[in-house]
Amino acid sequence: MREVFPDDWQARFIEGDWSAFEGTSNVFPYQAIQAAVERDLPEGRPVELGVDVARYGDDESVIAVHKGPVGRIKKTFKKNDLMQLTGETIRAKAEDNAEAMKVDADGMGGGVVDRLREQGHEVVEIHGGGRADNPEKFKNMKAEIHWAFRDRLIAGDIDLPDDLELKAQLTSITYRVASSGQLEITPKEEMKRKGLKSPDRAEAMIYSFAVAPNTGSYFGFTKHEVY
Repeated sequence: MREVFPDDWQARFIEGDWSAFEGTSNVFPYQAIQAAVERDLPEGRPVELGVDVARYGDDESVIAVHKGPVGRIKKTFKKNDLMQLTGETIRAKAEDNAEAMKVDADGMGGGVVDRLREQGHEVVEIHGGGRADNPEKFKNMKAEIHWAFRDRLIAGDIDLPDDLELKAQLTSITYRVASSGQLEITPKEEMKRKGLKSPDRAEAMIYSFAVAPNTGSYFGFTKHEVY
């Protein structure tokens, strides 16, 4: 928790005092996050995995799963072992009969994508810096899928686990408006320079719900009617 928030915010976050965050450029409203944790929705389909791959020594590699509107953290790893992560992703797919694996394919994630494909698995690549479907509004794919998760969270259509680290990471993600007028998510590298922890659990969860372009599906998030 200390790595995510300043000392004077920590107790207020745990106690649910959202006044600490008023006026900040957070992507996800705090009350919407807590409401998603308290929500009890039935599991459904599709069942899809999201995988965030650690880049630095103190980052986590994370596997998240969503079953319809219900999202959960499946597995976290402190070790940056790409082959272990690949194996655990395949195991998670089998355990939950997942229909898709969506993997952070930038940087170290490229090795996980390549190995999964060598093992005969189809992979949806998430390239945060890739072109958004709506480039007038969003600087890149990362901003677009984060905003789509935000919209669905506010709509009350997501059930999240009571995971303090996940809640803190979702809360720590901020945005800005670029000079072009596009929405942009604050990069992980910039967060780390400010002493904040990389939001690995949050991004794995967001990836699990996201639908990448060129898959023949509605971009952003699978609509509720198909559960």
